[in-house]
Amino acid sequence: MIGMKTNRGVIAVLALTVFATTAVYLRYGAAVAASTDVVESVSLFDSCKNVKFAFRNGRRVDIQVTKVQYFNSTDGKWRTESLSYNTCRPGQSCYTGGDNLSSAEGDNITKIKYEFKERMGNGWTGGFISQEFRPESPACRANKQYGDSFAWAIVGNTTGSNTIGDSCADVSFVVWNKTGNSSNVLSRSDVKIDKVKYFNRNSGKWKTEEVNNVTCEPGQKCTVGPDTLADADGEDITKIIFVYKTHSAADPGFSAGEWSGPFESKTFVPTDPRCRPGKDYGTGASWSITKGSASSTNNATGNPTRKTPARVENPAAGAAVNGTTTTTVKKPRVKRPNRNKP
Repeated sequence: MIGMKTNRGVIAVLALTVFATTAVYLRYGAAVAASTDVVESVSLFDSCKNVKFAFRNGRRVDIQVTKVQYFNSTDGKWRTESLSYNTCRPGQSCYTGGDNLSSAEGDNITKIKYEFKERMGNGWTGGFISQEFRPESPACRANKQYGDSFAWAIVGNTTGSNTIGDSCADVSFVVWNKTGNSSNVLSRSDVKIDKVKYFNRNSGKWKTEEVNNVTCEPGQKCTVGPDTLADADGEDITKIIFVYKTHSAADPGFSAGEWSGPFESKTFVPTDPRCRPGKDYGTGASWSITKGSASSTNNATGNPTRKTPARVENPAAGAAVNGTTTTTVKKPRVKRPNRNKP
């Protein structure tokens, strides 16, 4: 009996020991495991959650920002993240819906570029990449917003096959209307400028920018713009031509309020051709549109040139020429006396 009681006591002690050991393991082992999980989740590979981006559409068509490229200065790598997006109208401030940036929690995002599409007709064309933006506060945290809804304006700078150079924004042109002369009222004309042609020396191409029909009265100095010149930021605009119409009492359709044209001015050459945002071309150069003779380039006077309809030589009687019915009148032949006869 004594031996049996001893065995039962030993078994009881052993059971209590196992129970206590199990309880300790369950309590502290689980805590250690939980602690290990936390350490692993807060790693260099943790996502920065619900990050939003703000920007402005600085282009002249609708855009959709589909992805963001961001540079993580902590690990020195560029990454790309797809974005939830909506259509952004020209000049509109827009925001993305909130997305997770992989490998970015607590890291410094120091460079950002947007991938976007543009509306073309009834569809969209893509593969465009914005210029690079640099956040003032680069550290990534949950619910972070990067960007400025005004200052971060997407204006161009694409790579690949879809090449759009950076646009040169807020560019103006200054020109004088010096048509006619002070003594002849009929020779003076109002001038309506609706386009500006410019030659980019860097690309070797002419481009045409439509402007908002600036009407310039005789003797007036007028400012055309501001407008955005495509593919021109930081590049040299070495030739400029104004496309315009005229309206004067000497014009055939003056009484009906019609404008004559279009005409093209002489080519003007800027002394400082480099295009920068807010640039004024023609300031201090006395660029003038005239109906008179031309002068030198920088102080050029614009001789109008216009394509005229073909003229019909010797039209037949009753033929219509430029909308007008003509009649041929034969002059009588005069017989001259022979001076050699006596």
